[in-house]
This record gives sequence, structure tokens and C-alpha cells, in this order.
Amino acid sequence: MSRLTFLDISYNYDLETRQSSSWIRNLRGLEHLRLAEVNLTRDVVESVVSLPNLTSLVMSDMPGTPLSPLGNLTSLSHLELFGTYFTQQSFPIWISNLTSLVSLYLTKYNISSSMPSAVLSLPHLRNLELFGNPSLKVNLSSIVQHASQLSSLSIVHSDVGRMIPNSTGNMSSLTTSALYDNNIQGRLLDSMGNMSLLTTLALSDNNIEGSLPDSMGNMFSLTSLDLSYNAIQGNLPNFIGNLSQLEYLRLSRNSLRGNIPLSSLGGLPKLSYLSIGSNQLNGSLPSTFGNLSSLIKLDVSNNSLSGTFLLSQLENFTKIRDLSLSDNFLRVKVEDFWIPKFQLQALYLSSCNMDGDFPSFLSTQYNIDELDLSNNSLGGNIPDWLWGLT
Repeated sequence: MSRLTFLDISYNYDLETRQSSSWIRNLRGLEHLRLAEVNLTRDVVESVVSLPNLTSLVMSDMPGTPLSPLGNLTSLSHLELFGTYFTQQSFPIWISNLTSLVSLYLTKYNISSSMPSAVLSLPHLRNLELFGNPSLKVNLSSIVQHASQLSSLSIVHSDVGRMIPNSTGNMSSLTTSALYDNNIQGRLLDSMGNMSLLTTLALSDNNIEGSLPDSMGNMFSLTSLDLSYNAIQGNLPNFIGNLSQLEYLRLSRNSLRGNIPLSSLGGLPKLSYLSIGSNQLNGSLPSTFGNLSSLIKLDVSNNSLSGTFLLSQLENFTKIRDLSLSDNFLRVKVEDFWIPKFQLQALYLSSCNMDGDFPSFLSTQYNIDELDLSNNSLGGNIPDWLWGLT
């Protein structure tokens, strides 16, 4: 067993490991250890520190098992602690001794202290994820000051302060940044445009206000942008058309107004997810919408869009699966005998001023499982084939 390098005994809560801790001490060559939902005794957990070659450690959901200091594991590069019980409520300062640490993931802890700057100053730290720690105080300014070399930063449902620091743009090495559900306030800064390597930016479920800065048009590497559930105002900016790598765009539940800049959106050939519902957008949906042929989801619901929209204008949307046009001032029309090239899974056309017979194209939608045609003026009979859409 001393030659074993990888061990995963997760999800074996009734595994008999209580008789002795010698079994783990004998695994001198172990490099990767995963313990999740395993009911271990204290001496077994403490024996982990005797593994000299351990580089990756995952410990999660071990109720009743106190977490011992692991600062002697100086070869550790990956540490993931999920729901493990600390012996104290202060931040485990021994993490600052893990000088080889590259990735640190701390999830769902009842820590009421601040994160020490010594942890942020670890020389090789590149990936930091803090999820579901509402009492853990993490100062964004301190992260920028001490950990500007991070390539991945995810802080979710934690206390990161209320404002985005002006120095955030100095984190030019970031490729992924997820700071959602943190009650962050204030405006997005011009300096964010300096983060040209960023591929994922998620700031949803905060209280960010103001307009989107034009400098974001320099974030050419972005593939995913989620700013939903904020208080962002102003028009949908034309610079979005510069983000040619964008695949996922979610700006729903804000206060955006004005027309949809379809000429800009039409320059995003990779866009597969577009959600701009629940804003104050107006104007029409012209036929140029059909240029976004890679879309899988389109949500423009709950705005003030108007005019007549023919569903056949989506003729090129061969990949679309989720379509929502509900709760606008649109008049949606469906031509008789039209057979689309797509197969929908969800269709929301509530309050779309539809009239005439029940739309016959739905008989060709064999995969649909969510359909909303409420609050329209459809007449005639409900066709028998509808009940065959199992």
C-alpha cells in the first residue's frame, strides 16, 4: 500500500475506519487524498499531516470530525475544505504555512473572522474560491493588494465589503471572476477594461448600479458575462459587439432601457445564451435577429418591446431550445403551415397578442416540456395532437 498515490474513499459514511489510524500513516507515497462524507475519528484526520508527499487534499462533509492544523503539509498544492467542522471559529491561520498552495477552496464554513493577508500572500496561490461563508470577511482591496497574481477568483455569498475597489483593474492575470450574491454596491469601474485575459465575469445578485463602462469593450477574451439581478441602468451598449468570443450573456433583472442593439449583437457568432428579460427595453425585434444562428436560449420577456414579430424570423435558429417573448407589447404571429427547423424544449408566449387558431407548428415540437400561451386571444378548438406531446 505504500506505493498508492491516489485514494478516494468518499461517500462511505459507514466505512469502518475507527480501529486504528496506522493504515493512513503507512501510505507514505500518497499524493492525492479525497475524504467526503466519511465518519472518521480525530486520530485518523490528524494522521493526514504525516503524509510527506501529499499534494492534493479534499475533505468535505465530515460531521463531528474536528479539523486539525495541516500546516506541515508544505507540498500541498490543492486544498479543498467543504463543510468540515473547524475546532474554532476563527480563520485557520495554518493555511498560510502551505507555501506550495496553488488552489484553495473553502465552502460553507461558520467562520466569523477576517481572512488573513498572509494567506493571500502565498507565493504560488492562483485559484481562490470562497463559497457560502456569509460571516467570513474578505476585503477585495486586500485581495488586489496581496493576491494580484490570481488567475481565478470566486467569492459567493460572503462578506466582501460593499464597494468594488478602484484597483480591481490591476488584477490583469484574472481569467475567471465570480463575485455574485455578495451585496456589492456601487458602479462598475473603467479600470475593468484592463482585465483583457478575463474569460468569465459573474457579478449577478448584487446591487451594482450605473451604466456599463465603455472600457468593457476591451475585454476581448470574455466568453461568459453575467450581470443579472442588479440595478444597472442606461442603454445596452454597442461595445458588446466587440466581444466576439462571447457565448453566454445574461443581463436580465436590471433597469436597462432603449432599443436592443441588434446590429452589435449580430456580430457575436458564438453567442448561444442571451437573456435580457425583465428590463425596460423598447423598440421592435427586426429580422436581423436571425443572424444569431448559434442561440440555444433567447429571453427578451417582461420588457416594453412592440411591433409585429413573425416567428418565422427565427428560421435560422436551428439550435434554439428555449424561447421567451412573454409580457411585452409585441404581437406575435405564426404563419399557417410553417414548420420550423428547430426543436424547442420551452416556449413562453404569454401576453403576446396572439389570435387565430391554436398554432399548428407546435405539432412538430416533439421535445417541448414547458409551454405558456396564456393571456392571448386564441380561438377554435384545442387540437387533439396537443395531448400527444408527451
